Amino acid sequence: DDDKEDGEPFFTESLGLPSDFTRDERIEYDLDTLASYELEIRIGIAFDQLDAIRLAVQYRASLLEHKRQNARTTKTNMHAQKEIDKATAFARVLAARYNDNYERITSLRAPDYDARVDETAGARLRRINCDTDLAIANMASARTPGDSKRIPSWIWSVFESSGTSRARTTRRTKSTSTYSSGNGVTLYGGAVFIG
Repeated sequence: DDDKEDGEPFFTESLGLPSDFTRDERIEYDLDTLASYELEIRIGIAFDQLDAIRLAVQYRASLLEHKRQNARTTKTNMHAQKEIDKATAFARVLAARYNDNYERITSLRAPDYDARVDETAGARLRRINCDTDLAIANMASARTPGDSKRIPSWIWSVFESSGTSRARTTRRTKSTSTYSSGNGVTLYGGAVFIG
Protein backbone atom coordinates (compact mmCIF):
# COMPACT_ATOMS: atom_id res chain seq x y z
CA ASP A 1 0.00 0.00 0.00
CA ASP A 2 1.30 3.50 -0.88
CA ASP A 3 0.24 4.87 2.52
CA LYS A 4 2.47 2.50 4.49
CA GLU A 5 6.20 2.52 4.86
CA ASP A 6 7.79 -0.54 6.50
CA GLY A 7 4.42 -1.62 7.85
CA GLU A 8 3.85 1.68 9.64
CA PRO A 9 1.11 4.05 8.54
CA PHE A 10 2.36 7.18 6.82
CA PHE A 11 0.91 10.37 8.29
CA THR A 12 1.15 13.88 6.99
CA GLU A 13 0.38 16.90 9.06
CA SER A 14 0.12 20.44 7.88
CA LEU A 15 1.66 22.98 10.23
CA GLY A 16 -0.21 26.23 10.45
CA LEU A 17 1.39 29.61 9.96
CA PRO A 18 0.49 32.51 12.25
CA SER A 19 -1.63 33.98 9.43
CA ASP A 20 -3.77 30.83 9.53
CA PHE A 21 -4.95 31.83 13.01
CA THR A 22 -7.20 34.68 14.09
CA ARG A 23 -5.71 37.60 16.01
CA ASP A 24 -7.19 36.25 19.27
CA GLU A 25 -5.76 32.77 18.63
CA ARG A 26 -2.31 34.25 17.92
CA ILE A 27 -2.44 36.01 21.30
CA GLU A 28 -3.71 32.88 23.05
CA TYR A 29 -0.99 30.65 21.54
CA ASP A 30 1.72 33.34 21.94
CA LEU A 31 2.47 33.54 18.20
CA ASP A 32 3.21 37.27 18.05
CA THR A 33 6.95 36.86 17.43
CA LEU A 34 6.38 34.31 14.69
CA ALA A 35 3.64 36.52 13.23
CA SER A 36 6.04 39.47 12.99
CA TYR A 37 8.57 37.28 11.15
CA GLU A 38 5.90 35.96 8.80
CA LEU A 39 4.72 39.53 8.16
CA GLU A 40 8.21 40.62 7.09
CA ILE A 41 8.63 37.55 4.87
CA ARG A 42 5.23 38.10 3.26
CA ILE A 43 6.07 41.75 2.54
CA GLY A 44 9.21 40.58 0.74
CA ILE A 45 7.17 37.99 -1.16
CA ALA A 46 4.65 40.70 -2.10
CA PHE A 47 7.37 42.81 -3.73
CA ASP A 48 8.62 39.75 -5.65
CA GLN A 49 5.05 39.04 -6.75
CA LEU A 50 4.58 42.65 -7.87
CA ASP A 51 7.75 42.39 -9.92
CA ALA A 52 6.38 39.26 -11.64
CA ILE A 53 3.01 40.96 -12.24
CA ARG A 54 4.70 43.96 -13.82
CA LEU A 55 6.64 41.66 -16.15
CA ALA A 56 3.44 39.79 -17.08
CA VAL A 57 1.63 43.06 -17.87
CA GLN A 58 4.58 44.26 -19.94
CA TYR A 59 4.60 40.94 -21.81
CA ARG A 60 0.87 41.29 -22.55
CA ALA A 61 1.44 44.85 -23.79
CA SER A 62 4.24 43.68 -26.07
CA LEU A 63 1.93 40.99 -27.50
CA LEU A 64 -0.73 43.64 -28.16
CA GLU A 65 1.83 45.84 -29.91
CA HIS A 66 3.11 42.89 -31.94
CA LYS A 67 -0.45 42.02 -32.98
CA ARG A 68 -1.14 45.62 -33.98
CA GLN A 69 1.98 45.78 -36.13
CA ASN A 70 2.08 42.27 -37.63
CA ALA A 71 -1.31 40.53 -37.64
CA ARG A 72 -2.57 40.94 -41.20
CA THR A 73 -4.65 37.81 -41.78
CA THR A 74 -7.50 36.29 -39.82
CA LYS A 75 -5.34 33.30 -38.89
CA THR A 76 -2.47 35.39 -37.50
CA ASN A 77 -4.93 37.72 -35.80
CA MET A 78 -6.68 34.81 -34.05
CA HIS A 79 -3.37 33.23 -33.03
CA ALA A 80 -2.12 36.55 -31.64
CA GLN A 81 -5.38 37.04 -29.73
CA LYS A 82 -5.05 33.57 -28.16
CA GLU A 83 -1.58 34.49 -26.90
CA ILE A 84 -2.87 37.81 -25.56
CA ASP A 85 -5.72 36.02 -23.76
CA LYS A 86 -3.22 33.58 -22.19
CA ALA A 87 -1.02 36.47 -21.04
CA THR A 88 -4.05 38.28 -19.60
CA ALA A 89 -5.15 35.18 -17.70
CA PHE A 90 -1.62 34.65 -16.39
CA ALA A 91 -1.40 38.24 -15.12
CA ARG A 92 -4.75 37.79 -13.38
CA VAL A 93 -3.58 34.56 -11.72
CA LEU A 94 -0.47 36.33 -10.46
CA ALA A 95 -2.62 39.21 -9.19
CA ALA A 96 -4.93 36.78 -7.36
CA ARG A 97 -1.90 35.19 -5.66
CA TYR A 98 -0.62 38.63 -4.69
CA ASN A 99 -4.06 39.60 -3.32
CA ASP A 100 -4.16 36.43 -1.20
CA ASN A 101 -0.72 37.27 0.18
CA TYR A 102 -1.81 40.87 0.77
CA GLU A 103 -4.85 39.68 2.75
CA ARG A 104 -2.51 37.67 4.97
CA ILE A 105 -0.28 40.73 5.40
CA THR A 106 -3.35 42.72 6.45
CA SER A 107 -4.40 40.04 8.95
CA LEU A 108 -0.90 39.96 10.48
CA ARG A 109 -0.69 43.72 11.01
CA ALA A 110 -1.70 45.31 14.30
CA PRO A 111 -5.36 46.34 14.57
CA ASP A 112 -4.34 50.02 14.84
CA TYR A 113 -1.97 49.90 11.84
CA ASP A 114 -1.95 53.11 9.78
CA ALA A 115 -0.01 53.11 6.48
CA ARG A 116 0.15 56.91 6.50
CA VAL A 117 2.56 56.90 9.45
CA ASP A 118 4.45 53.74 8.46
CA GLU A 119 7.75 54.56 6.74
CA THR A 120 8.62 51.01 5.68
CA ALA A 121 8.24 49.70 2.16
CA GLY A 122 5.28 47.56 3.20
CA ALA A 123 3.20 50.71 3.67
CA ARG A 124 3.14 51.20 -0.11
CA LEU A 125 1.43 47.85 -0.69
CA ARG A 126 -2.28 47.64 -1.39
CA ARG A 127 -4.79 45.32 -3.00
CA ILE A 128 -4.66 44.93 -6.79
CA ASN A 129 -7.79 45.77 -8.74
CA CYS A 130 -7.63 43.35 -11.68
CA ASP A 131 -9.77 45.62 -13.86
CA THR A 132 -7.74 48.81 -13.49
CA ASP A 133 -4.27 47.98 -12.17
CA LEU A 134 -3.22 45.43 -14.79
CA ALA A 135 -2.76 47.99 -17.56
CA ILE A 136 0.18 49.79 -19.07
CA ALA A 137 0.47 52.80 -21.35
CA ASN A 138 1.66 52.39 -24.91
CA MET A 139 5.13 50.81 -24.84
CA ALA A 140 6.06 51.92 -28.36
CA SER A 141 6.11 55.65 -27.65
CA ALA A 142 6.90 57.75 -24.63
CA ARG A 143 3.56 59.57 -24.80
CA THR A 144 0.41 59.19 -26.84
CA PRO A 145 -2.68 61.40 -27.06
CA GLY A 146 -4.72 61.07 -23.88
CA ASP A 147 -1.79 59.95 -21.69
CA SER A 148 -1.89 63.20 -19.71
CA LYS A 149 -5.37 62.31 -18.45
CA ARG A 150 -4.48 58.69 -17.71
CA ILE A 151 -3.35 57.93 -14.17
CA PRO A 152 -0.89 55.04 -14.10
CA SER A 153 -1.52 52.16 -11.73
CA TRP A 154 0.23 52.19 -8.37
CA ILE A 155 2.08 48.96 -9.28
CA TRP A 156 4.40 50.99 -11.55
CA SER A 157 5.54 53.35 -8.79
CA VAL A 158 5.58 51.08 -5.73
CA PHE A 159 9.31 50.40 -6.06
CA GLU A 160 10.20 54.10 -6.07
CA SER A 161 11.09 55.76 -2.81
CA SER A 162 8.81 58.62 -1.85
CA GLY A 163 11.78 60.72 -0.76
CA THR A 164 11.56 59.81 2.91
CA SER A 165 13.94 57.50 4.68
CA ARG A 166 12.76 53.94 4.22
CA ALA A 167 13.90 50.84 6.11
CA ARG A 168 13.71 48.77 2.92
CA THR A 169 16.73 48.69 0.66
CA THR A 170 16.88 46.83 -2.62
CA ARG A 171 19.87 45.90 -4.71
CA ARG A 172 19.36 44.05 -7.96
CA THR A 173 22.08 42.14 -9.74
CA LYS A 174 21.84 39.45 -12.39
CA SER A 175 20.71 36.71 -10.02
CA THR A 176 20.30 38.19 -6.55
CA SER A 177 17.86 40.55 -4.93
CA THR A 178 18.17 41.62 -1.32
CA TYR A 179 15.39 42.82 0.97
CA SER A 180 16.19 43.98 4.47
CA SER A 181 13.26 44.87 6.69
CA GLY A 182 15.19 46.48 9.49
CA ASN A 183 13.59 44.00 11.91
CA GLY A 184 16.10 41.20 11.55
CA VAL A 185 14.56 39.48 8.51
CA THR A 186 16.66 39.50 5.34
CA LEU A 187 15.84 37.86 2.02
CA TYR A 188 18.73 36.96 -0.32
CA GLY A 189 17.43 35.72 -3.65
CA GLY A 190 15.05 32.96 -2.60
CA ALA A 191 16.58 32.34 0.87
CA VAL A 192 15.28 33.86 4.09
CA PHE A 193 17.62 34.73 6.96
CA ILE A 194 16.20 35.68 10.35
CA GLY A 195 18.49 37.24 12.89
